[in-house]
Amino acid sequence: MSIGGIAARSPSSKWCGVSTPTTKHHYATGKHAITDDGKRIIARWVVFLHSEHEYLWPEYSFIQIANWPLNVLTFGWWERRKRHRRKEFEEAGEFSAWPFVRVADSDDAARRPGYLAGGRVR
Repeated sequence: MSIGGIAARSPSSKWCGVSTPTTKHHYATGKHAITDDGKRIIARWVVFLHSEHEYLWPEYSFIQIANWPLNVLTFGWWERRKRHRRKEFEEAGEFSAWPFVRVADSDDAARRPGYLAGGRVR
């Protein structure tokens, strides 16, 4: 049996194959293309992951849903709370440097890369 494209073991202990191809390439082209600004942001994330800097931002989920029934039931408190939490998150550091807390930390990590910095790869 296949669950989500992953081979699973049946009760009779026989292996079942993978139902979806795992070698298909996906490219961010056309309407899904990543802009130059987006590439810079992603590069900053990668630099952060390979730096020695600790993640110091408060806990926050970037995935937010519009829950209008809850907003109506709470007389608008739900949406006000979401806006307040977002504002608190953005004010916890220099948001333009996220996931770094400060732009200076981002610049410092970019000057001292930890990824492939050990010399030539042979």
